Amino acid sequence: MQTKFIAAAIAAAFLAAGAQADITVGGFLQTEVTYNKDQTNHDGKTDFYQGPSDVGSSIDVKGTHDITASGKLQWEVSTYLSKDTDVIPAGLGFFGDRKLYVRWADSFGTVTVGRDDSPIRMGFIGYDIFNGYASLGTLFDRGAASRPSKQIKYVSPKMGGLTVRASVQVDTTQGTNEPDQAFYTSVAYDLNPMFGFDLGYAAERDRGAVKGNDRNSVLAGVRGKVAEGLTYGVVFVNTEKWANEKAARSSGWMLGENMQYVTGDHTFRIAHTYADKSGANLFLAGYEYALPEVTMGSKKISSALYLEGSLIDNKADTDFVPGFKSSTVAGKDPATVALGIYVSF
Repeated sequence: MQTKFIAAAIAAAFLAAGAQADITVGGFLQTEVTYNKDQTNHDGKTDFYQGPSDVGSSIDVKGTHDITASGKLQWEVSTYLSKDTDVIPAGLGFFGDRKLYVRWADSFGTVTVGRDDSPIRMGFIGYDIFNGYASLGTLFDRGAASRPSKQIKYVSPKMGGLTVRASVQVDTTQGTNEPDQAFYTSVAYDLNPMFGFDLGYAAERDRGAVKGNDRNSVLAGVRGKVAEGLTYGVVFVNTEKWANEKAARSSGWMLGENMQYVTGDHTFRIAHTYADKSGANLFLAGYEYALPEVTMGSKKISSALYLEGSLIDNKADTDFVPGFKSSTVAGKDPATVALGIYVSF
């Protein structure tokens, strides 16, 4: 599958010969160091430092080819720079394994074939505003936020503030624990600057290695701008997942709220998530400082330093709380502090 799509992307470039073409190489680099308290790493050590660790860095090659007056052929081949299987699903980590698609964009919207963000991921990615991925955990469960490999997706243009997205996953790529078949959809409606709404639904069938198990997911969110530089988001997601083929279904819901204030080069973030399954509360706070932008030829490079902290009110006293990479110490309230830098180019 990978080879076929890479070949398709290259072929598209040749087919567009003579037409206006724009091919860019970009991505981002991100690393952080952390201190984790009342958590247990893979070596069984409690209260440990970690890093410098890669946090999902990637290299992206994108192409845009003007085919008609309004129609463009686009493609992307990108890769993670980490092979950390606690961050990246097993079997990924090679060129083309982050995103690998061909897209037709016209006035009617876009049609994408290949590995790209699913519509439900597109629906809630704006609510997950914190930088750290490996250490701080995520604001919301990423279980329904997949990038299906064999996906056909349509995204409408924004009409009166409304954007509609829908896709189907037609088959499973072996070794990735993707569903055999799936349907994803989301709707975004921007009523005004203060109120925007997101609704999403995912139906996944016979999920990869967990044979015979299906999963349905629902997303509902509201977001907006309260004042100059001050934004908020509130989102509800349900979660269903299985640890392995013999595991019982684990279902529950999560409710999260976030607020962000940007003034000049400074960004302040706070967030809270309640997880129904564990009864735990996750608190997050962060600060980001934007470094001066650098121009190298036609390429602009932006970067930022960030400091983030998290605390889980572990009411259930369990040894695992959603949103954390490492296991927690039962009866304790785990915390993490992370110092990181990212560079976008």
